[in-house]
Amino acid sequence: MGIDWTRIMPEEPVNGSTETTNFAALERYKWIINKVRSYGMKVMVTLFHHSLPPWAAEYGGWKLEKTVDYFIEFTGTC
Repeated sequence: MGIDWTRIMPEEPVNGSTETTNFAALERYKWIINKVRSYGMKVMVTLFHHSLPPWAAEYGGWKLEKTVDYFIEFTGTC
């Protein structure tokens, strides 16, 4: 199951992720994971599956170190 970076952080987290994080989306992902587990299944989560947020792509994406920094922040948020 992929957690979409764009859905969790729809805007560039210039001043930290707490200002741009979509907490409702995080709660929805938690609900889905718990629902799947309630049926006795395991969930394997991917945090990047070829979906770079548009705001990151606009300034060069993975070519810039700040994209890596933002991704690390995203993984900590998840």
